[in-house]
Amino acid sequence: MNELCPTPHPVAITPQPRQGRFQRLSPVQFIELTGLVAFAQACLAFAQAVRGRRFLPAPCRGRPKVYPDLCIFLTSIIQRVWQKSNEGIIQYLYDYPMVAVALLYPVDLHTGQVSIIHPAHYGRRKRQLGLFVYFVAFVALARRLIQMGIIIGRELVLDCSGLQAWYHHDPDARWNDFLKIFGYKIHLIMDSASLLPIMLCITPANVHESVPGVLLLLAVWLFYNLSVRIVRADAAYFDRKTIWVIRVLFGAKAYVDYNLRGKGKKFLATLPFIWWWKGQLAERGAIERLLAILKRWYGLKYFQVQGLTAVTRYALLTCMAMLLTAQAAQALGRPELMRSPKRLLAL
Repeated sequence: MNELCPTPHPVAITPQPRQGRFQRLSPVQFIELTGLVAFAQACLAFAQAVRGRRFLPAPCRGRPKVYPDLCIFLTSIIQRVWQKSNEGIIQYLYDYPMVAVALLYPVDLHTGQVSIIHPAHYGRRKRQLGLFVYFVAFVALARRLIQMGIIIGRELVLDCSGLQAWYHHDPDARWNDFLKIFGYKIHLIMDSASLLPIMLCITPANVHESVPGVLLLLAVWLFYNLSVRIVRADAAYFDRKTIWVIRVLFGAKAYVDYNLRGKGKKFLATLPFIWWWKGQLAERGAIERLLAILKRWYGLKYFQVQGLTAVTRYALLTCMAMLLTAQAAQALGRPELMRSPKRLLAL
């Protein structure tokens, strides 16, 4: 997958870094700065080739596609970066035709008008793309940030958080007695140095953390070439499989919390161990800040969809928006804005 995450070429119009508090990138500047068109085209071609769907000419019968898959894919990414609904992003494209042209919408050569898709048609086309292409794009984007040196990968943090279902009758959502929510869980692995996500999955809320945690660690070991030294997690991930993956596959230290109540009242922790372990809690708690940023500033908890596939697509697009924001901030020479979309983008 190295061909999916090349370093973006210099763009024609590069905004100059501003010394003030805000940067205010427009969508056109954001697309050019991140090289989003070439990146999305490579991810879409790779995903369709793996799924066995080659780029073939339209069949003789039926209406040909006016809007290509690349146009829909780019629109869905910009929609999450600018945190808009289906109707909101289409109305935004009507108000700003230059953004629609940058997203490769067809232009009438005679009248010069841009043909923009209907919101209902856009929602259907986005679902037809499937989930695999968004996962490929997320992994390729994380690999690009690793190559750029933004994601280091020396220390990883593993944790999960609850996501309350938007609809009361969501068919895939489940009730969790511990969290007291009806919905889903997002399982996340974070890079401690950059405070950015590198792998995630969505499960119903009643699924225990141990099984998705092992799968996420295996995915990180498979897709990324990281020199991991420490993996931190809470007591929910304390099992033999998780410890084996951390120590054997990664060759790292497993700083996984252990529930002392499992030993009963006869087991006492020593004071040096308690002092040392309290110093490790702050390092593990960094993922709580990441989840708070994703939920509040990137709108992760405001998914107005139902079904496990739709929620997973929304979560992947949200994390992609965070990674793209970090890439744009680094390209502008403003690394302090990597996790501040309100200050970097013209929202």
